[in-house]
Amino acid sequence: MMMIVVWCALLWVLGGAEQRQPLRFRAGDGGTCGCGVNGCTFTVATFADIHFGEPFATQDPRSKAIMRRTLEIEDPDLVAFTGDQVTGNNIETNGTSAWVDALSVTNEKGYPWISTFGNHDDTAYEGNTARTTTTRTEYMQVDTSYALSYSQFSPPGVMGISNYVVPILFPLCDDPALLIYVMDSGGGTLPEYFDESQIQWYRDTSASYQQQYGKLIPAISIFHIELLEYVGIFDEDTCIGVQKEIEASPQVQNTGFFSAVQEMGDVRVIIVGHQHDNDFCCELDGIHLCHARHTGMGGYCDGLMCDRGSRIFQFNLTETSSGSTTIHTSTWVRMESLNVEHSGEWDWN
Repeated sequence: MMMIVVWCALLWVLGGAEQRQPLRFRAGDGGTCGCGVNGCTFTVATFADIHFGEPFATQDPRSKAIMRRTLEIEDPDLVAFTGDQVTGNNIETNGTSAWVDALSVTNEKGYPWISTFGNHDDTAYEGNTARTTTTRTEYMQVDTSYALSYSQFSPPGVMGISNYVVPILFPLCDDPALLIYVMDSGGGTLPEYFDESQIQWYRDTSASYQQQYGKLIPAISIFHIELLEYVGIFDEDTCIGVQKEIEASPQVQNTGFFSAVQEMGDVRVIIVGHQHDNDFCCELDGIHLCHARHTGMGGYCDGLMCDRGSRIFQFNLTETSSGSTTIHTSTWVRMESLNVEHSGEWDWN
């Protein structure tokens, strides 16, 4: 069963229905498979809570301008839409048109992306409670129809629609250097917590990769609603970024995902959206819990946090003379003003 999980993931990356090219780290001097002493990099730009489809004419064009400038300056290897791409409760007609609009800049600029869902994407239109909302399935059908989309549907039997893993390969071989676990943290038509089926899927997939490659594959995880472990973690002396939204709104139950991550040992960075006025990264037991920066003009904000931006993550893999691999993570916020703020870096121990 575990080998099947990995095989299906690799089959999709290496030659699925859309013949997508595998995502890879850049450069490196590691010979046939590796990154060498000079290292190789993979950069992820997060577009968080862009909330397209709200009834304000100037919002979405300005959000597009923010995303366009971010892509032009940062030139990332991957864009991660962290949920609430649209505000379903403000969309009277089919929400997929707003979803297409939300993806348009990234698609036009030629950058690959992954998407997960937030608590507003499939919320029913407030003006008519009898109207059927656009479903997560309908959104994902549209999203995955693009050649640049690396989004996927969840495996059968796993709660939610956007639970999947994306392997990032070494520059010159097809071994995975980094895994990205995308999760559906619920909200809207789903409960706002991880179901046991999701946590077991993560455990099985992680174990499958470790079994197939004979080692732990470093990983990150991206979803929308923060874990309960985020509550009270912020300390301005030890964390990167800011917390302006003190009243937390995490997942409503702690069903054990963080414990599973500790058990498996592969995920070392967790990235969420949801709380528009936070953009911090704090370490808990060797795992960095991060908030993406509110990117879109839709949705609420307070004070200085109304300055939009994108939190960028760059992962640099290097090999020592003894053959061991180290991972250095750098993160910063590229503001709408083009300034860089709230930056920091750390090594994976």
